[in-house]
Amino acid sequence: MHYELDGRKHLTAHTANPVAATQFRMQEIREINIRGKVIKRHPKSWFTEALTSFEIGGHLRRTNRVGSVGGNDVPHPGERTSPEGKPISNIILLTIPDDEFSEIRRSLEYIELPARTILHEPKRKLESAYFLNSGMTSLVFNTNHGESVEVGLVGKEGFTPIPAAAGLRRTPHQAVMQVGGDGFHISLDALESALKTTPQLQQVMNRYAAVHGMQVAQTAGCNRLHDLDQRLARWLLLTQDRVGSGLLKITHDFLATMLGTDRPSVSLAAGMLRKKKIIEYTHGAVKVLNRKKLESAACECYGLIQQFYGEMVPKRAS
Repeated sequence: MHYELDGRKHLTAHTANPVAATQFRMQEIREINIRGKVIKRHPKSWFTEALTSFEIGGHLRRTNRVGSVGGNDVPHPGERTSPEGKPISNIILLTIPDDEFSEIRRSLEYIELPARTILHEPKRKLESAYFLNSGMTSLVFNTNHGESVEVGLVGKEGFTPIPAAAGLRRTPHQAVMQVGGDGFHISLDALESALKTTPQLQQVMNRYAAVHGMQVAQTAGCNRLHDLDQRLARWLLLTQDRVGSGLLKITHDFLATMLGTDRPSVSLAAGMLRKKKIIEYTHGAVKVLNRKKLESAACECYGLIQQFYGEMVPKRAS
Protein backbone atom coordinates (compact mmCIF):
# COMPACT_ATOMS: atom_id res chain seq x y z
CA MET A 1 0.00 0.00 0.00
CA HIS A 2 1.20 3.53 -0.68
CA TYR A 3 0.05 7.09 -0.97
CA GLU A 4 1.62 9.87 -2.97
CA LEU A 5 2.98 13.11 -1.61
CA ASP A 6 3.89 15.54 -4.39
CA GLY A 7 4.43 12.63 -6.77
CA ARG A 8 6.64 10.59 -4.42
CA LYS A 9 5.53 7.18 -3.15
CA HIS A 10 5.72 6.51 0.57
CA LEU A 11 4.93 3.32 2.45
CA THR A 12 2.39 3.67 5.23
CA ALA A 13 3.55 2.69 8.70
CA HIS A 14 2.31 -0.66 10.03
CA THR A 15 0.92 -0.66 13.56
CA ALA A 16 0.11 -3.58 15.82
CA ASN A 17 -2.78 -1.60 17.29
CA PRO A 18 -5.68 -1.69 14.79
CA VAL A 19 -7.45 1.26 16.38
CA ALA A 20 -4.44 3.57 16.25
CA ALA A 21 -5.12 6.60 14.06
CA THR A 22 -2.86 7.26 11.08
CA GLN A 23 -2.17 10.92 10.44
CA PHE A 24 -1.38 12.41 7.02
CA ARG A 25 -1.01 15.86 5.55
CA MET A 26 -4.05 15.31 3.37
CA GLN A 27 -3.78 18.60 1.50
CA GLU A 28 -0.61 17.29 -0.17
CA ILE A 29 -1.88 13.85 -1.16
CA ARG A 30 -2.78 13.41 -4.81
CA GLU A 31 -3.82 9.75 -4.82
CA ILE A 32 -4.05 6.79 -2.47
CA ASN A 33 -3.56 3.13 -3.31
CA ILE A 34 -5.81 0.98 -1.13
CA ARG A 35 -6.07 -2.76 -1.75
CA GLY A 36 -4.79 -2.28 -5.27
CA LYS A 37 -7.31 0.42 -6.17
CA VAL A 38 -5.98 3.90 -6.81
CA ILE A 39 -8.33 6.65 -5.62
CA LYS A 40 -7.43 9.99 -7.12
CA ARG A 41 -7.98 13.24 -5.35
CA HIS A 42 -10.63 15.54 -6.80
CA PRO A 43 -9.08 18.93 -7.72
CA LYS A 44 -10.98 20.57 -4.88
CA SER A 45 -11.70 17.80 -2.43
CA TRP A 46 -12.02 14.12 -1.68
CA PHE A 47 -15.61 13.11 -2.45
CA THR A 48 -17.42 16.29 -1.32
CA GLU A 49 -15.35 17.26 1.70
CA ALA A 50 -11.71 17.00 2.75
CA LEU A 51 -10.69 13.43 3.48
CA THR A 52 -8.89 13.00 6.76
CA SER A 53 -8.82 9.21 6.85
CA PHE A 54 -9.85 6.02 5.11
CA GLU A 55 -10.10 2.26 5.48
CA ILE A 56 -6.80 0.38 5.71
CA GLY A 57 -6.64 -3.38 5.99
CA GLY A 58 -10.21 -3.63 7.20
CA HIS A 59 -9.81 -1.00 9.92
CA LEU A 60 -11.58 2.31 9.55
CA ARG A 61 -9.52 5.48 9.85
CA ARG A 62 -11.44 8.59 10.81
CA THR A 63 -12.95 10.80 8.10
CA ASN A 64 -14.90 14.03 8.22
CA ARG A 65 -17.93 12.33 6.69
CA VAL A 66 -19.07 9.11 5.10
CA GLY A 67 -16.31 7.86 2.83
CA SER A 68 -16.71 5.46 -0.04
CA VAL A 69 -13.51 3.48 0.24
CA GLY A 70 -13.58 -0.19 -0.70
CA GLY A 71 -17.36 -0.05 -1.05
CA ASN A 72 -17.81 0.27 2.69
CA ASP A 73 -19.77 3.44 3.52
CA VAL A 74 -19.82 4.00 7.28
CA PRO A 75 -20.84 7.21 9.05
CA HIS A 76 -18.55 8.54 11.73
CA PRO A 77 -19.22 9.93 15.22
CA GLY A 78 -21.36 13.05 15.05
CA GLU A 79 -22.84 12.36 11.61
CA ARG A 80 -25.92 10.70 13.07
CA THR A 81 -27.97 12.20 15.88
CA SER A 82 -30.73 11.17 18.25
CA PRO A 83 -34.19 12.82 18.15
CA GLU A 84 -32.84 15.31 20.73
CA GLY A 85 -30.01 16.21 18.34
CA LYS A 86 -27.33 14.46 20.39
CA PRO A 87 -24.44 13.12 18.25
CA ILE A 88 -24.11 9.35 18.12
CA SER A 89 -20.79 7.56 18.61
CA ASN A 90 -22.06 4.04 19.30
CA ILE A 91 -20.48 1.68 16.77
CA ILE A 92 -23.57 -0.48 16.27
CA LEU A 93 -25.79 2.52 15.62
CA LEU A 94 -23.23 3.91 13.17
CA THR A 95 -22.81 0.59 11.34
CA ILE A 96 -26.39 -0.14 10.29
CA PRO A 97 -27.83 1.25 7.01
CA ASP A 98 -29.59 4.61 6.95
CA ASP A 99 -33.09 3.18 6.62
CA GLU A 100 -32.59 0.91 9.61
CA PHE A 101 -31.12 3.71 11.68
CA SER A 102 -34.16 5.86 10.87
CA GLU A 103 -36.38 3.03 12.09
CA ILE A 104 -34.70 2.74 15.50
CA ARG A 105 -33.82 6.43 15.87
CA ARG A 106 -37.37 7.43 16.75
CA SER A 107 -37.25 5.26 19.88
CA LEU A 108 -33.83 6.33 21.15
CA GLU A 109 -33.66 8.57 24.21
CA TYR A 110 -30.45 10.32 25.20
CA ILE A 111 -29.36 9.66 28.78
CA GLU A 112 -26.40 10.75 30.89
CA LEU A 113 -24.77 7.85 32.73
CA PRO A 114 -22.67 8.94 35.72
CA ALA A 115 -20.20 6.51 37.29
CA ARG A 116 -21.82 3.86 39.52
CA THR A 117 -25.17 4.09 37.70
CA ILE A 118 -26.91 0.71 37.71
CA LEU A 119 -28.35 -0.12 34.28
CA HIS A 120 -29.90 -3.44 35.19
CA GLU A 121 -29.92 -5.92 38.04
CA PRO A 122 -29.46 -9.71 37.86
CA LYS A 123 -32.51 -11.99 37.57
CA ARG A 124 -34.95 -9.10 37.40
CA LYS A 125 -37.17 -8.54 34.38
CA LEU A 126 -35.39 -6.34 31.86
CA GLU A 127 -37.28 -3.32 30.56
CA SER A 128 -34.66 -1.30 28.68
CA ALA A 129 -31.54 -1.58 26.53
CA TYR A 130 -28.62 0.86 26.40
CA PHE A 131 -26.33 1.75 23.51
CA LEU A 132 -23.34 3.50 25.07
CA ASN A 133 -21.92 6.62 23.48
CA SER A 134 -19.06 7.04 25.94
CA GLY A 135 -17.92 5.64 29.25
CA MET A 136 -17.84 1.97 30.15
CA THR A 137 -20.15 -0.56 31.76
CA SER A 138 -18.98 -3.53 33.82
CA LEU A 139 -21.04 -6.71 33.84
CA VAL A 140 -20.67 -8.12 37.33
CA PHE A 141 -21.48 -11.52 38.78
CA ASN A 142 -22.53 -11.35 42.44
CA THR A 143 -22.63 -14.42 44.68
CA ASN A 144 -25.16 -15.06 47.43
CA HIS A 145 -22.34 -14.43 49.91
CA GLY A 146 -21.75 -10.88 48.70
CA GLU A 147 -18.66 -11.61 46.60
CA SER A 148 -18.34 -9.96 43.19
CA VAL A 149 -16.26 -10.32 40.04
CA GLU A 150 -16.42 -8.64 36.68
CA VAL A 151 -17.20 -10.98 33.77
CA GLY A 152 -17.42 -8.54 30.88
CA LEU A 153 -17.03 -4.96 29.64
CA VAL A 154 -19.26 -2.89 27.38
CA GLY A 155 -18.29 0.41 25.78
CA LYS A 156 -19.44 2.34 22.75
CA GLU A 157 -18.79 -0.75 20.62
CA GLY A 158 -21.85 -2.49 22.02
CA PHE A 159 -25.03 -2.55 24.03
CA THR A 160 -26.45 -4.00 27.21
CA PRO A 161 -28.21 -6.18 28.31
CA ILE A 162 -26.66 -8.71 25.94
CA PRO A 163 -29.56 -11.24 26.14
CA ALA A 164 -31.83 -8.61 24.54
CA ALA A 165 -30.37 -9.59 21.16
CA ALA A 166 -32.18 -12.93 21.49
CA GLY A 167 -35.37 -11.49 22.93
CA LEU A 168 -34.59 -12.63 26.48
CA ARG A 169 -35.81 -10.53 29.40
CA ARG A 170 -33.48 -11.66 32.20
CA THR A 171 -29.73 -11.77 32.78
CA PRO A 172 -27.56 -13.23 35.57
CA HIS A 173 -25.35 -10.14 35.64
CA GLN A 174 -25.54 -6.66 37.08
CA ALA A 175 -24.58 -3.82 34.74
CA VAL A 176 -22.91 -0.85 36.43
CA MET A 177 -21.29 2.20 34.85
CA GLN A 178 -17.69 1.82 35.88
CA VAL A 179 -16.59 4.93 33.97
CA GLY A 180 -19.24 7.62 33.60
CA GLY A 181 -20.42 8.67 30.16
CA ASP A 182 -23.61 8.90 28.15
CA GLY A 183 -25.67 6.85 25.76
CA PHE A 184 -29.09 6.04 24.39
CA HIS A 185 -31.91 4.26 26.14
CA ILE A 186 -34.62 2.28 24.34
CA SER A 187 -37.43 0.19 25.77
CA LEU A 188 -37.10 -3.50 24.98
CA ASP A 189 -40.62 -3.48 23.54
CA ALA A 190 -39.57 -0.80 21.05
CA LEU A 191 -36.30 -2.59 20.29
CA GLU A 192 -38.01 -5.93 19.64
CA SER A 193 -40.51 -4.21 17.38
CA ALA A 194 -37.75 -2.44 15.43
CA LEU A 195 -35.71 -5.64 15.02
CA LYS A 196 -38.55 -7.18 12.98
CA THR A 197 -37.78 -4.75 10.14
CA THR A 198 -34.05 -4.12 10.67
CA PRO A 199 -32.14 -7.29 9.65
CA GLN A 200 -28.71 -5.65 9.67
CA LEU A 201 -29.23 -4.33 13.19
CA GLN A 202 -30.30 -7.80 14.27
CA GLN A 203 -27.22 -9.30 12.62
CA VAL A 204 -24.79 -6.89 14.25
CA MET A 205 -26.41 -7.31 17.66
CA ASN A 206 -26.24 -11.09 17.28
CA ARG A 207 -22.58 -10.90 16.32
CA TYR A 208 -21.86 -8.62 19.26
CA ALA A 209 -23.64 -11.02 21.62
CA ALA A 210 -21.57 -13.94 20.28
CA VAL A 211 -18.30 -12.00 20.52
CA HIS A 212 -19.16 -10.81 24.00
CA GLY A 213 -19.81 -14.40 25.03
CA MET A 214 -16.28 -15.23 23.88
CA GLN A 215 -15.00 -12.33 25.99
CA VAL A 216 -16.81 -13.67 29.06
CA ALA A 217 -15.37 -17.16 28.52
CA GLN A 218 -11.85 -15.80 27.97
CA THR A 219 -12.15 -13.64 31.08
CA ALA A 220 -13.22 -16.63 33.17
CA GLY A 221 -10.16 -18.59 32.08
CA CYS A 222 -7.93 -15.56 32.60
CA ASN A 223 -9.19 -15.00 36.14
CA ARG A 224 -8.48 -18.61 37.00
CA LEU A 225 -5.13 -19.20 35.29
CA HIS A 226 -3.18 -15.97 34.96
CA ASP A 227 -1.24 -13.93 37.49
CA LEU A 228 -2.90 -10.86 38.95
CA ASP A 229 -0.42 -8.42 37.42
CA GLN A 230 -1.15 -9.86 33.95
CA ARG A 231 -4.89 -9.66 34.56
CA LEU A 232 -4.59 -6.09 35.79
CA ALA A 233 -2.65 -5.11 32.66
CA ARG A 234 -5.27 -6.81 30.46
CA TRP A 235 -8.07 -5.03 32.29
CA LEU A 236 -6.41 -1.61 32.01
CA LEU A 237 -5.88 -2.09 28.27
CA LEU A 238 -9.50 -3.10 27.65
CA THR A 239 -10.72 -0.18 29.71
CA GLN A 240 -8.47 2.32 27.94
CA ASP A 241 -9.67 1.02 24.57
CA ARG A 242 -13.27 1.74 25.52
CA VAL A 243 -12.77 5.00 27.36
CA GLY A 244 -10.30 6.47 24.88
CA SER A 245 -8.15 8.03 27.59
CA GLY A 246 -4.97 7.14 29.43
CA LEU A 247 -6.39 8.54 32.67
CA LEU A 248 -8.80 6.08 34.27
CA LYS A 249 -10.80 7.29 37.26
CA ILE A 250 -10.90 4.10 39.30
CA THR A 251 -9.88 3.10 42.81
CA HIS A 252 -7.95 0.07 44.03
CA ASP A 253 -11.04 -1.07 45.90
CA PHE A 254 -13.06 -1.03 42.71
CA LEU A 255 -10.28 -2.80 40.82
CA ALA A 256 -10.24 -5.51 43.47
CA THR A 257 -13.97 -6.09 42.97
CA MET A 258 -13.63 -6.20 39.20
CA LEU A 259 -10.72 -8.65 39.34
CA GLY A 260 -12.23 -10.82 42.07
CA THR A 261 -9.46 -10.31 44.60
CA ASP A 262 -8.63 -8.10 47.59
CA ARG A 263 -7.31 -4.55 47.74
CA PRO A 264 -3.81 -5.39 49.10
CA SER A 265 -3.27 -7.79 46.18
CA VAL A 266 -4.34 -5.17 43.65
CA SER A 267 -2.06 -2.58 45.29
CA LEU A 268 0.86 -5.02 45.04
CA ALA A 269 0.18 -5.75 41.34
CA ALA A 270 -0.27 -2.06 40.57
CA GLY A 271 2.96 -1.32 42.43
CA MET A 272 4.84 -3.69 40.14
CA LEU A 273 3.52 -1.89 37.05
CA ARG A 274 4.32 1.45 38.64
CA LYS A 275 7.88 0.39 39.44
CA LYS A 276 8.37 -0.43 35.74
CA LYS A 277 7.03 3.06 34.89
CA ILE A 278 4.11 1.57 32.99
CA ILE A 279 1.44 3.29 35.08
CA GLU A 280 1.17 5.81 37.85
CA TYR A 281 -1.67 6.20 40.29
CA THR A 282 -3.11 8.50 42.86
CA HIS A 283 -6.19 8.21 44.99
CA GLY A 284 -9.09 7.52 42.66
CA ALA A 285 -7.21 7.36 39.36
CA VAL A 286 -4.74 5.30 37.31
CA LYS A 287 -2.75 6.84 34.46
CA VAL A 288 -1.24 4.73 31.67
CA LEU A 289 2.29 5.99 30.96
CA ASN A 290 3.52 3.43 28.45
CA ARG A 291 0.89 1.61 26.39
CA LYS A 292 3.42 -0.63 24.61
CA LYS A 293 4.91 -1.89 27.86
CA LEU A 294 1.43 -2.41 29.28
CA GLU A 295 0.58 -4.65 26.32
CA SER A 296 3.77 -6.62 26.96
CA ALA A 297 2.85 -7.01 30.63
CA ALA A 298 -0.62 -8.38 29.83
CA CYS A 299 -1.44 -12.02 29.20
CA GLU A 300 -2.43 -13.29 25.77
CA CYS A 301 -6.10 -12.82 26.64
CA TYR A 302 -6.01 -9.14 25.69
CA GLY A 303 -4.93 -9.88 22.12
CA LEU A 304 -7.47 -12.68 21.77
CA ILE A 305 -10.33 -10.51 23.00
CA GLN A 306 -9.34 -7.75 20.59
CA GLN A 307 -9.35 -10.27 17.73
CA PHE A 308 -12.88 -11.25 18.69
CA TYR A 309 -14.04 -7.66 18.42
CA GLY A 310 -12.32 -7.28 15.07
CA GLU A 311 -14.87 -9.77 13.74
CA MET A 312 -17.91 -8.11 15.31
CA VAL A 313 -19.04 -5.82 12.51
CA PRO A 314 -19.70 -7.34 9.07
CA LYS A 315 -17.86 -5.84 6.12
CA ARG A 316 -21.02 -3.79 5.54
CA ALA A 317 -23.96 -5.43 3.95
CA SER A 318 -26.06 -2.80 2.27
